[in-house]
Amino acid sequence: MKQRRLFTTLLAALLVVVSFGLAACGGHASEKAVRQSLEENFSSIKFGGADGDFAKEFEKNIDDSFGPYGIDSAEFTKSYMEGFDYKIGDITVDEQNGKAVAQVSITVKPMMELVESVYHRLMVEAMSLPDDATEDDLNALTGKLIMEGIASLEPKATDVEITYNRASNGDWEPDLESVETAFATAAMGDADPETVRALTGA
Repeated sequence: MKQRRLFTTLLAALLVVVSFGLAACGGHASEKAVRQSLEENFSSIKFGGADGDFAKEFEKNIDDSFGPYGIDSAEFTKSYMEGFDYKIGDITVDEQNGKAVAQVSITVKPMMELVESVYHRLMVEAMSLPDDATEDDLNALTGKLIMEGIASLEPKATDVEITYNRASNGDWEPDLESVETAFATAAMGDADPETVRALTGA
């Protein structure tokens, strides 16, 4: 499996399911309202665990892509979600322009480390396959390495920003592009920017 394919599959699946559906009620003080919205959205991911809506949607979106490698998407998702956490920091509110920016730390297993470890191990271990090994044999080895890699991967905390905009009715609504960027950044972890651009085609 090429690095680009694995990374883009995981990242695309993650971004498809990331959506903050809860607006912050304008009846509260702005900072309190935004913080409450963030808390409700992030806690639904953390405490929903492998049976939560976030995990179930992620599992569904990786199922077809991972099937050929003999990977149980439910088991992969469960392992990926282990250790997920968050911390909401300062929230800066610009009342005049109707914009709020929240500092958030997201703790999650960095996908780029998984990709790199699988790629390097596959290059080595594929050499030990018999000469008559088939594509199915290579796929099975890839699946094994992916599951071993995600199980041993340690979650890491990444500091990101999430933006809220005030709607015409006074509610504070999360800017979904900033939410996607935040989760993509956390998923990339400490990956070298040049490597990320090469893998994502950016």
